[in-house]
Amino acid sequence: MTIDEKFKMVLDTIKTLNYENEVSIAIDVAAEHFFKDEIYTYQGKTIKSKELNEILNQYIEKYNITYIEDPFDSNDEEYWKKMKSEHKTISIVGDDLFATQDKYINSELANGIIIKMNQVGTLTGTIKAFHKAKEENMITCVSQRSIETEDTFMCDLAVALNATYIKIGGPRRGDRIAKYNRLLRLEEQEKEII
Repeated sequence: MTIDEKFKMVLDTIKTLNYENEVSIAIDVAAEHFFKDEIYTYQGKTIKSKELNEILNQYIEKYNITYIEDPFDSNDEEYWKKMKSEHKTISIVGDDLFATQDKYINSELANGIIIKMNQVGTLTGTIKAFHKAKEENMITCVSQRSIETEDTFMCDLAVALNATYIKIGGPRRGDRIAKYNRLLRLEEQEKEII
């Protein structure tokens, strides 16, 4: 299945469920994983930053993408800036770019940040990075790690900090379902307080 076929399947599902006005497409490019020696290897071809930028712009336009994470390698700052300047209404979000560390946060490169406690290593460092991002008027997304457990603290953190988003993934494993259940419980607690 091609990338275009996958996008079409997602759009068809959104339309079939009548969620066109409630759901938009977000993608995590994770470009650092296919970048080496100033070259990206994409779909079996080697391309430069300019070509990757053109491909991503086509996807954004064609599929109305509203959130794009790690569109370029963290060292490819010129194209981070270019994408941010070209797309004022889209969430351009850095994960490895900022690594949840306040010293790396730069709102010239992106308008959003992934918050992962394991990247900085402490709760204090995580909160410090979160507040620095908010000072820079950035979107914040508390995210699970690539290898996750059923611990649900990230849900409490996202709610306590009033993060813009939380990134858990589809409810297909126990660790993810535990987090969705925790979010439901937190919502119930909030209703009880009100």
